[in-house]
Amino acid sequence: EVIPDQFSYDKVVGTGQLVVIKGSLPTGGKGEKIDSNTNFTVTDDQINTLKELIGGATHVMSFLGMDPNNKLPVCFPGIQALMRATSDLGDGGGDLKPKIVIMSSIVLSDSYAQGKAAWGCCGGVGWLMRKKILRDCFDDMEGAEQYGFENREKMGLDVTFLRATVLADKKDYYLDYSNVDAKKYYIVKSDELKRVKMNIDRQHVVQCFVDAVADKGSQHFGSNCEWSLFDA
Repeated sequence: EVIPDQFSYDKVVGTGQLVVIKGSLPTGGKGEKIDSNTNFTVTDDQINTLKELIGGATHVMSFLGMDPNNKLPVCFPGIQALMRATSDLGDGGGDLKPKIVIMSSIVLSDSYAQGKAAWGCCGGVGWLMRKKILRDCFDDMEGAEQYGFENREKMGLDVTFLRATVLADKKDYYLDYSNVDAKKYYIVKSDELKRVKMNIDRQHVVQCFVDAVADKGSQHFGSNCEWSLFDA
């Protein structure tokens, strides 16, 4: 059994371990051209719902991603709204502002050369994915990154981007997260072009996020920074 019965959806909701808050996030228009200065329409209800969701938390993890079928920008407007809501939390002596940890991808922004190196064919695969096949998805994610870079300190926030390489799923493989010493991933800065790989298992990405949250004093992962993730 992958998930023990005591952690089933109904059980954790019933005991209050999981709280479901209904709301929505802003999205962009299909094919909308975006850059870091784009301001998406965010309603007061959306901001208030986000504040209700994250209020009292120490960390917020974002795994937003565009649906490649409808190609509506999701990452950039969602992160923009999340950062605005988090910035509002500290006003008036209210809740502390949680640290925001965002999943992103290599081959974006200053990690473009790294993505080309990791994905092979003399950089051809990285170029093809970034500039052609997944251009809309990556434009959305890069817009979110640029907005974060330019505004996190201005807004008094701690926003870290964890950039994964291509996600993989190993058949019949389950990571034991209780073994905190067995790190199945490694992190490097975007200028590292040799210690790079094509894939990282999704469960190893989760392990990295858990470690980032458990990193007291940000001694290992740091604050307001970017890391690239690869399988160990």
